Order: sequence, then C-alpha cells, then structure tokens
Amino acid sequence: MKPKDNKDKRISIRLTDNEMNSLETKASLYGLNKSAFTRRTILHSKSPIHKFDKDIVVQISRIGANLNQIARHANTTKSIDAIALKNIMKINSSINSLLDKDKKC
Repeated sequence: MKPKDNKDKRISIRLTDNEMNSLETKASLYGLNKSAFTRRTILHSKSPIHKFDKDIVVQISRIGANLNQIARHANTTKSIDAIALKNIMKINSSINSLLDKDKKC
C-alpha cells in the first residue's frame, strides 16, 4: 500500500476573473480540481527558459574584449582618437545586429 502524500505546503496566487474562469474550465476538462490541475501543470510542464544562441554568446564575448581594449586605450591616452571612435561605432553596429537577430528568433 502506497503511503499517503501529505500536501501541507501552500502557495497563493492572484487571478483575474477571466483567469479563474479559464483555470476552472481547464481543470474540469481534465477531470481535476483546481489544485490538482495547477499542481500537475506546474510540476509537469517545461519552464519558459530562454535558450541562448551559442553564436550570439561568442560574438558578445568578442565585443566585450574589443570594448575592453578601447577602454584601456582611452584610459592610457586620456582621449578617444578617430580609430577608437570608429571601433566604438563598429561595436555599436554589431550589437544592433545581434539584437535584431535575437528579435527574429
């Protein structure tokens, strides 16, 4: 005989009337009460975790390295010359390109 699983921990959530109606409808369609349906949904569904594109992470790492070189140059010379400014604009363009690529995914 399987021992009874005491469910003595509670959570509380707030729902709108529409959300509560939706929860009640979905639970009844599965033949479950609201608690059992919510528990099953939470524990057995995949979490909405953002998966990072490896190529984007590598490109961001390179951009960070370039920014560090520019910052080191600016701190050493106490100014930003045309070459550094050109590199900053190139990095800005790269970042915008990566953001556009991420929005399309």
